[in-house]
Amino acid sequence: MSVNNLLNTVVRPTVRFDPNIHEHRYYVHLFIRNRTWRGCPYVFALPQSEDNVYNMVLRLMAEWYAEQEFGNVAKMPQQQKVVKMPVDKRTA
Repeated sequence: MSVNNLLNTVVRPTVRFDPNIHEHRYYVHLFIRNRTWRGCPYVFALPQSEDNVYNMVLRLMAEWYAEQEFGNVAKMPQQQKVVKMPVDKRTA
């Protein structure tokens, strides 16, 4: 086996982290639990705007879970005005 073929089988592919992909979330869960990326078959790409992979994936997962929990905030009904009930002077 040539050196290039050997490296291709050993080196993990670099992918962009996508919280919509269950497998990506699963490997982040394993990292949080074990504090190692050893079992992860991917290397998550780090954009220049990010400090480190761990903070990036936590931020993206928090945004994803918030979207799953709360959905589109624009669809939420507006709060109604508070209407004061008239006071019955006979019972007050």
